[in-house]
Parts: sequence; structure tokens; C-alpha cells
Amino acid sequence: AIRETVGMYEMSSYAKIRVKGSDAMDFLQLVCANDVNVEPGKMVYTQWLNYKGGIEADVTVTRLEADDYLIVSGTMCLNRDMHWLKKNMPENANCSLFDATSSEGCIAVMGPNSRDLLQSLTDADMSNESFPFANVRDIEIGMANVRAHRITYVGELGWELYFPIEFSIYVAELIESKGEEFSLRQIGMHTVDSCRIEKAYRHFGHDITDEDHVIDAGLGFAVKLQKVPSKFGKLIGFDAVESKKALGYEMRLMQFLLNNSELMLYHNEPILKNGEIIGHLSSGTFSHTLGAAVGLGYVPCLPNESHEDILNAEYTIEVEGVIEKTKVSLRSMYDPLNEKIKVPVYFANFVLMDYGLGAVFGCPAHDQRDLDFAKKYNLKVIPVVTPDKNDLNFNIKNEAYTGPGFIFNSSFLNGLKCPDESINKTIEYLEQN
Repeated sequence: AIRETVGMYEMSSYAKIRVKGSDAMDFLQLVCANDVNVEPGKMVYTQWLNYKGGIEADVTVTRLEADDYLIVSGTMCLNRDMHWLKKNMPENANCSLFDATSSEGCIAVMGPNSRDLLQSLTDADMSNESFPFANVRDIEIGMANVRAHRITYVGELGWELYFPIEFSIYVAELIESKGEEFSLRQIGMHTVDSCRIEKAYRHFGHDITDEDHVIDAGLGFAVKLQKVPSKFGKLIGFDAVESKKALGYEMRLMQFLLNNSELMLYHNEPILKNGEIIGHLSSGTFSHTLGAAVGLGYVPCLPNESHEDILNAEYTIEVEGVIEKTKVSLRSMYDPLNEKIKVPVYFANFVLMDYGLGAVFGCPAHDQRDLDFAKKYNLKVIPVVTPDKNDLNFNIKNEAYTGPGFIFNSSFLNGLKCPDESINKTIEYLEQN
């Protein structure tokens, strides 16, 4: 259901911690590896690190107001997370924290049809332009005031819906009754676990723990060493991450897909590299999307060892005493470019194509400048369709795929002030033609 239509599952038991006060941001900048000094209404995925760079928590942090944050963590992590926050809160910090788990219910609505389903239940604009990924909006669903978080743990378009706990049954029944039109199915945690392993999403307690370095876990993208330090100092674990980045990986968390589709993986199955046991699976399940059992596990590597060298080895998994062949990957085998979750914004180099509605720029990403440009202007990216890569006149409805591109509308072009001369020249051409 989640991969093809839409599914809903209950998340009310997930830990919810509120941090409020004038020092809330500075306190969380100290504890969080990522930069949580964002605008209200934004979400941040982050880890909390110890002084060795190990992962003490794996959470999302939402800035509800300037001095009010919501932390969402796993059901079993509430006491641990509260203890870590209390332990590391400076004595002079002007903020407080409290357990808000029982005050709100939460239902996740995930899948390709999730936007259409929710749009049928609310007057709020749920489009990508109005409601981008990792954003939060207050909406109404029937008589309920709902705070919608656009995020996912299953690798699909979707939202987590938070509402006063007393509205739980009302919201659930409303979604379920309307969902029949969109092929809605109720799903459970085994489905969520299968989807998240397909997507190579880490699970705290299995794939990541306080003994696993955040860099080895492949989560360095969520650590912002260059963020403005908190008034209480640099983020906890700063030195450990900085030194690890200089030295290079010692381990890599990889994804494994069995060749034999008749077998099942759970976790702890031995991993063999060139016939020698070098580790074990930290997670395992059956992937209905990939067509066989899939798992995650750490593999030792040399500092600065190339991806090619790591992947060129022969990997096998011991399943029930039998050595089984497996495919391996350093990134998700399912939707590695996150095209199903959010509109990609990492393509550029500006090849002009005009299809009457505006302008589209295609070709692979060139450098960080292109990435920054796309993010800065929140450009929408779509498949660029053309029968001939050199033909600027093409039908967007064709199915011949040549690459992604940016859609620019006229109001964007008129208001754009960009320092890059090549982009300015392209925009000038568009405005004249």
C-alpha cells in the first residue's frame, strides 16, 4: 500500500519532548549535531552525540516557535532521551523541558496517494510548492486542528499528523472513511520496518548506538561542524567528528540484498568478505519491493578507501548455516535519489529548453554552486522529456527521459537577482525570447 497507493499507521506512542524558553535554541545547538537554528515551521533530522562521536539519540527536531521546540524520538527512547537532555543542560540555561507524549496523538499517512487523500480532507494547500519537505503547517481536518509534518521514515511522500489526543479516534475514522477512494490500507510496524530497511534508514538500537561513530554510520550529512556555536559552546562530540573526518572511515554501513528470494533475514547473520567473516547484519527483513530479503550491516574499510574498491569485493551472508550470495550497495537500493520523497534540487549546468510554460534547465549537477542555487530559489525539478537532446522543442508528455531540470515561471524570472553571470545571460535570453 505505501509503495503503490497510500497507507496509514499510528505513531502516538512515539516519544515527544518539548523544549521551551529563551535559551532553547542555544541548548539544542549544544546537544544536536545538526543545525537547529532554523525558521519556525522547519524540521531538522539530527543525532545527539557523545564525546567519542557515538550516537546517543536519533531524532527529529521541529521549531514550532522561536523559543519552542518539539523533539520526536522512538517509543522506547523517552526516558533515555530525557536523561540525556537533563544531564547536558547547562545550569544557567533559561529553558525547560517536559514529556509531551501523552498530550498528542499522531497518525502517519504515507504513499504516492497521500497528498491527494489529505487534500480531500482539508482546505490547506498541500502542494509541494506550498508545503515543501521538512516543513510543518497547521491545518484543519474536519473539526480537528492538526499540525502536519511533511517527513517520512518509509521513503515515500507523506505526512505525520499531530492533534490533541482526544481527537485520535475522530481523525483516524475520518481518514479511513475518506481513504477508500484512494486505496488506503492500514499498516503496522513490520511494514514500516521493511520499508525503512529498503530505504537504508538507520534504526536506533539496531543500526546505530552510542558505540557507533556517526561518520561510520553514514550520517555525516546531518552533522554541521560549521554552524554558529551555541552560547554554551560547540556541539557535543565536535572534536571526535572533526578528527574522524580528517582520518577517514573505519567502517561503512552497507545494504545487502540476497540473491535467493526464498530466504529471510532478521539480524545478526554473519557478513563475509572474500570468504572471511568481517561483521554481522544489524537489521534484516523481507523486501517486497526489491523482491528478496534485505539487510544492513557494518563492513570494515581502509581510511579513504574508494567506493569502487569497497564494492568490488565478494560479499556473502551466512543464512541458517549456508553461505548465500548477495548484492551490496553503499546507498539505498530503493529510490537512491529520493525522487519519491521530495522534489530533487541537485541538478543544473543550465541547458536551455523551452516548452511554453516557462523554461527548463537540464543536465547533471556540475558543482556545489549549482546545488546552492537550486536550494536558494527552491526550484522545482521535473523529468525533462525530449526526443533529441539537441532539440529545444519537445513534448513534455512524451515518455523519453533525458534528465531532470528546473521549472522557472515568469514571476521568478522577473524577481531573480543572481550573481552568477552565466545564469544571468540565460535568464536574459529567456526574457527576450
